[in-house]
Amino acid sequence: MGSLYKQKSRDGTPGRVWWAKYYVNGRAVRESTGTEKRTEAERFMKAREGCVATGQPILPRADRIRYDEVAQDLRAYYQTTGRRDLVEAQTRLKHLDRYFTGRRIASVGPTEVNAYVVERQTEGAASGTINRELATLSRMLRLAYENGKLLRLPMIRKLKEARPRQGFFEYDQYEAVRRHLRPHLQVATAIAYDFRRTAVRNMVNRGVVERVAMTVTGHKTRAVFDRYHIVSPADREDVARKLTGIISGITDPSALDARAVTRENSSTRL
Repeated sequence: MGSLYKQKSRDGTPGRVWWAKYYVNGRAVRESTGTEKRTEAERFMKAREGCVATGQPILPRADRIRYDEVAQDLRAYYQTTGRRDLVEAQTRLKHLDRYFTGRRIASVGPTEVNAYVVERQTEGAASGTINRELATLSRMLRLAYENGKLLRLPMIRKLKEARPRQGFFEYDQYEAVRRHLRPHLQVATAIAYDFRRTAVRNMVNRGVVERVAMTVTGHKTRAVFDRYHIVSPADREDVARKLTGIISGITDPSALDARAVTRENSSTRL
């Protein structure tokens, strides 16, 4: 059987908050109920005794868990599961740590998240960067929820990101620009010329399974991978030729001029 009591202060007067004493595997456990009302303290005691009787784990009070603890849980999760590169995760966590360290995790809600977003925007962070950090925070809170350290998941809304960059440099266009550069810049641009985006486009066009291509290029999410898969005007013209060949029954669609076909179809519709 457990008991309720109030701790005495240094001058001998009883405190205002009720404490609970109960036993787990023969060991006495003392825990603050966090309330000054006896009826609420009794409910707390019954819940603890129920957990002990059924062999359920005694979870800590959710309103005491702080950000520091669940952030460390997330780091341990990434390290043990390998689901995320720790160096990459740390780039997100360092901004979250600076703002949320010391806060009770139960107090993190839309208001606090919006205040964090405003601070990061003031620092000049892009919407995409902030969204990656919010995704890390969401994963952290969900892990805390799964571990019984958070009773509810707050609503975290993402920002609207800028549209992906449009256009694609065909190789002859790139060469035309590079020839006008100074010799040392020609070498530099030859090395830095959009290798990753070109690799994505070439692998997809040659039928490589996209999941395999993501492994090769190092992309961890489909959304970022799609940003690197740019469709060029030549790609669109090639599709137009193939579709025209299928519709018209021409066995060699490459012999068609896609732009001429497009203009002819447009005039027909008019």
